[in-house]
Amino acid sequence: MKKVSLLISFIVFSLFVITSCETGNNTDNTDGNKDTTEVGDEVEVVVDKRFNSVEGKFKVMFPGEAQPEGVAADADTDLGHITTVTFTAVLESGAISQLAYYDISDDFIGNKTPEEFLKAEQTGFSEAMGGLEIKKEEANELDANKGLYYEGEGDNEGKPFYVAAQYYLKGNRVYKLFIMSEEKASTQEEKDAYFGTFAFTE
Repeated sequence: MKKVSLLISFIVFSLFVITSCETGNNTDNTDGNKDTTEVGDEVEVVVDKRFNSVEGKFKVMFPGEAQPEGVAADADTDLGHITTVTFTAVLESGAISQLAYYDISDDFIGNKTPEEFLKAEQTGFSEAMGGLEIKKEEANELDANKGLYYEGEGDNEGKPFYVAAQYYLKGNRVYKLFIMSEEKASTQEEKDAYFGTFAFTE
């Protein structure tokens, strides 16, 4: 497995961290849930191997066998004082996958529609990364909750880096999923295997 580069490490830890501490109650269930399906006289047991965060109220398949620990970070932002919980895992290609969630108040959503709010979040991230060139962007939904998917390319001293991201706004909770890589963009298979497995549990 490749080592995570200094650039990717910087991107990861510059996203949210002001002060941080490990949280022990965010990886609540990594054993999966079992469903049974009857096929004739046989019963087939289907195991859901996705990482299940009871506190985060989501499931997702992180790459690799080791499940990431949630790291909580408190920060004063344009959205007010928020606590972000972030999970990070490394793909075989050396790219990183990351999931972060945080809660905001109604005051910070204001008169924006969910679509406008998510677009503003994308713009803020792009500016923080030095300006991303957005290559693809599409609005979507998950369980009637508004989402925004995009792919972008940035530059770090002449070396490109690539971002694929999926945002959701569910009530007052913001979810952000990322795959970030250098040298080449993540494959569609990698994106489907990560973004496509995300689900809300409540």
